[in-house]
Amino acid sequence: MTGAPPPGWEDILDPGEVILWQGRPGARFDWSSLIHFRLLFAIPYTVFALFWIVLVSGVKSGPPFPVNIIFILFGLPLAATGLAMCFGAPLGRWLRLRGSFYTLTDRNAFIATEILGRRRLERFPLNSRLYPALEEGLPGSVWFATRGWTMQNLSKNSLIGTAYIMGIVSDRIGFEEIPEARRVYRLMLDAVAGPGRAAP
Repeated sequence: MTGAPPPGWEDILDPGEVILWQGRPGARFDWSSLIHFRLLFAIPYTVFALFWIVLVSGVKSGPPFPVNIIFILFGLPLAATGLAMCFGAPLGRWLRLRGSFYTLTDRNAFIATEILGRRRLERFPLNSRLYPALEEGLPGSVWFATRGWTMQNLSKNSLIGTAYIMGIVSDRIGFEEIPEARRVYRLMLDAVAGPGRAAP
């Protein structure tokens, strides 16, 4: 794609920057990702939390304050945590892919996301420090960056920690689950190499 920037990109692209490719991920729900070693802990934990809620909901308590309400409120966060451990990561990843839009230019890789009404645009310059990697498949993925995490950062920002655990953000960054991954990979290699230095 060449010429003037398409509508909405006028203030994003640099002068002379050319869009090489745009696309979206397949955004299919990966049912196989539900089978994970975390279930060994998550399922008993969730069953216990749900059993606790059902058990205490039948506790008889008179005025002035219903004690069983306190027990139920105590069990709800436990149940929510257990369900998030069981289904959070696959569901979070599906939401992220469903709301993603990818753009490759001759200078940058862009990942735009809209998750639950919140929009974000990330720019990754194509320079000599970028090492694209192709993950073959139908669809495949083109990875070109990683996101660094520390337990200290995750613990300080509970929102980021929750998003990471649920798969809304991930360690590897790239164009995920795209049908023409090999072609995009070659375009990115050529763009990283620079004009007149196309990748072999």
